[in-house]
Amino acid sequence: MQALVVSVLGVVLLLAAVPLTERCPRISRSFPIQLASRGRVSPAGARAVSHSDESADSNEWAKWAERRRRREEWRNSAHERMRNKSLRQKRRKQESIAGTVERIGKKAWQESKYRKMKEKIQARSRLRSANLSTSPRIVVDLDYANSEGETRSLAKQLRCAYHHVLYSESPPIFALSSYKDNVAKALAAHGSENWVMEKYVEGLFDDGSSCVNKEDVIYLSPDAESVLEKIEAGKTYVIAGIVDKTLRNGLSLSKAQKLGVKAVCLPFKDLYPNGVKNHVLNVDTVVRLMIEFLKYQDWLKSFEEVRRDCINRTGEKMNR
Repeated sequence: MQALVVSVLGVVLLLAAVPLTERCPRISRSFPIQLASRGRVSPAGARAVSHSDESADSNEWAKWAERRRRREEWRNSAHERMRNKSLRQKRRKQESIAGTVERIGKKAWQESKYRKMKEKIQARSRLRSANLSTSPRIVVDLDYANSEGETRSLAKQLRCAYHHVLYSESPPIFALSSYKDNVAKALAAHGSENWVMEKYVEGLFDDGSSCVNKEDVIYLSPDAESVLEKIEAGKTYVIAGIVDKTLRNGLSLSKAQKLGVKAVCLPFKDLYPNGVKNHVLNVDTVVRLMIEFLKYQDWLKSFEEVRRDCINRTGEKMNR
């Protein structure tokens, strides 16, 4: 037994004395190239370590250098494409401005620019002066699990909704609840930090928004049985921030029941008794309908106004 142990120890000591590259010639060929590809040794060092097969080393090194060259070319071309795209957008904008100035004259263009700026300042002032005693509050509930693409689509809809609220004659109070995480980042890309609105980081009745009375809250849901007949000042109307391309039923209704607030739907069935194929609307469309009702106090006229706008803007009729 002792002789066996002594022989094993002798073999181990003998192997330890022999270099690894001499025991395994394959390692001597590949190991320097692997180190060089990871940036741990220089090309000269890689060649100096490899002794057994100079041709294999040179071929591996040439392949690695070619891959690195192609990768650098791709990066440079990507940066160049982004730079060219930015320059094209800037050039198109300059050409558009130059064409407008040439068509209407520089003085008229400056007056138009000044008039638009003045209208925006006046609109922001009207929106700041809105209060619950004379105006309703419209809240978009963002506490829904949307995918990344749906979040981007929702951010675009909210930008359009804010534009409708901003330039309305008698604007309501506009607010967002659960303004955080990915939705906040997507909205920040559209300049939401400069929007005149109320932003609640938590839910509708949490923390900063606890001043909202549940008796004055009305949750809009296409699955509700009650119908929204009128919009009153002092009430809070909540719109579910859902981009529902698959028509998931009952999400907003179950949320209203969980919060313990009243749920209503828009009067589609009363206005169009023959039926509506799809009564689920975008967030900006619902906000626009409510603003038009505040203007006309007539749901049918409000629906027709929004429908006419959709036809003129996109050429596509709403499903009826």
